[in-house]
Amino acid sequence: MKLTLMLVFSCWNERDPDRNASKKQANGGIPDMKKLVAPALFLTLAAFIATSALAADGGNPRKGKHLFKKTCKACHSTDSAGGDLTPMSKTQAQWDRFFDKKQHKEEGWKDISEQDLKDIQQFLFDHAADSPQPQTCG
Repeated sequence: MKLTLMLVFSCWNERDPDRNASKKQANGGIPDMKKLVAPALFLTLAAFIATSALAADGGNPRKGKHLFKKTCKACHSTDSAGGDLTPMSKTQAQWDRFFDKKQHKEEGWKDISEQDLKDIQQFLFDHAADSPQPQTCG
């Protein structure tokens, strides 16, 4: 509500050129902060929504971490057949592609439910190399 009022007020001020000219002169030609903050806020919100849309719908990252340790680490640790694999092994987009295209061999996922796969995907996505909170599964 406050943002809407701020945007309306900002647009209303644009209609008064004399007032804007005197403000720019008072600020030494620097534009109003309102004109800079509103677009920056909009872009930040848009980026957040866009990255949230990439994540697995309905996945529980806490449960996913537990499932990853329980089911995946047996084959995906140092000196194991599948090689060392952690959330930081891939970017968020790479993890999404991996699960969307089902790039894992079927025998590895045969006993895992669709919901459990979503949970694991959400954990890996949330802690990928390019995420705000990258981590290993330690």
